[in-house]
Amino acid sequence: MKKIISLFLCITLISSLLVGCGSIDSENGDTTNATTGSDQSETKTNMSDQEPVEIRIGFWPAEDRENELVEFEEYKKICEEKYPYITVIPDYYKYDESTFLPMALAGETPTVFSTWFTEPKKLIEGGYVADITEIIQETGYDKKINPGFLEITSKEGRLYGLPYSGYGLGLLMNMNLFREAGLVDSEGMPLYPKTYDELVKTAEIITEKTGKAGMYIATNSNVGGWHFTNLAWNFGAEFEVLEDGKWMSNIDSPEVIESLKFIRSLKYDSNVLLPDALLAWGEWVQNYGTDNVGMVLAAVDAINNPVQQYSMNKDAIAIAPMPEGPGGQYALTGGNIYMFSADATPEQIDACLKFMEITGFSPNISEELKTSWDNTYSTKAENGEVVGPTSIPVWIDEDRVKAENEIIEKYTNVDMKLFNDYFEVTPNILKPEEPVFTQELYATLDDVIQATLASPDSDIEGIVKAADEKFQKDYLDTLN
Repeated sequence: MKKIISLFLCITLISSLLVGCGSIDSENGDTTNATTGSDQSETKTNMSDQEPVEIRIGFWPAEDRENELVEFEEYKKICEEKYPYITVIPDYYKYDESTFLPMALAGETPTVFSTWFTEPKKLIEGGYVADITEIIQETGYDKKINPGFLEITSKEGRLYGLPYSGYGLGLLMNMNLFREAGLVDSEGMPLYPKTYDELVKTAEIITEKTGKAGMYIATNSNVGGWHFTNLAWNFGAEFEVLEDGKWMSNIDSPEVIESLKFIRSLKYDSNVLLPDALLAWGEWVQNYGTDNVGMVLAAVDAINNPVQQYSMNKDAIAIAPMPEGPGGQYALTGGNIYMFSADATPEQIDACLKFMEITGFSPNISEELKTSWDNTYSTKAENGEVVGPTSIPVWIDEDRVKAENEIIEKYTNVDMKLFNDYFEVTPNILKPEEPVFTQELYATLDDVIQATLASPDSDIEGIVKAADEKFQKDYLDTLN
């Protein structure tokens, strides 16, 4: 019943927002230029002059996400009623490198789709996405998005995408296992590792006291390479270097070798890892959410996955900054971006932006939007999800950030002392992902990790040498 009430409120609020708001071009979100009376008639007349526009929404929810599907159907209804010339076509697409290129070559890319921070460079250079510079400048969005994020979607002063979420990796802790292992202080806060030596000892205590894996090391589906990159940075590694204008692989380095020896030691000397050979995203969510793993690298934007999928108690979740290693202390930062098909017309891009504003993607605030946030966070709290810790804000407008934070604080339902150290340290140690062929690098490192962990006597030097040569030949040499 709550979901139905929430949905009704959401629809009502969005409808109110649409009735009361001015156009998307409004830079300050001022609703005083609302379309009323004769203005409405004029607007309708203008609408009737519009050529029909069809947009295919690639970030439509998957079929198994029933609540979100209901929400998006209502967004579609509202959009098509507000803008009768727009037809919204659901076109769920989960970005994947292996499927994107054939789809793009066949001219079947959704009008707007979601991808990762690692992808814009190659999608831009390949000509697979639209230049949205002028239309975004007209909306003023470009002045209200975190410039560091915006740079990721830009090339030579032109803009090709809109970031909508950002994160920094940290050390996620299962407090059920930390408490069982006695790894809490007098106030019940986790005695978390601040160095990699301490990480080993902490993992060993968890395994000894609980019988569960102390640490999760991913090995598959690019998740292994993604996590390992951050771990190895803290041992001083750099995977890609620019020498005399040429990109060179640096997988074969003493720092990478030391990092691999570290994770091999976790498996064969400390015996604190899960026994499975292939471990990726779904496996960490499952094992962490069912109290089978004490620690895993993850970010705040993912902490509700174990709650939603495995009914994990929200009070068993805590996160700390990445431990400091011999090479420093870094937290890999990444995120997600909306990009538009290269075939999209300006009218279609404008229509997509109108639809996205209805879903809440907008820097502009209004009382209606605040009420919508209130509904969203109250529903999360009622569903037992974590409310309080947030991702890195995409929008930089102080009033907008403050307005949303005030509502989040109203519904915060966890002890923020379990998260505070992460938020104090992580913004100061963020490091962008390796700059070119990032996903290909992660896939290469997946193979390296699997080969390393296959045996206590694995030939790590030989493994990294072969991987270095292959990555250079197959990818980096194509840029040089």
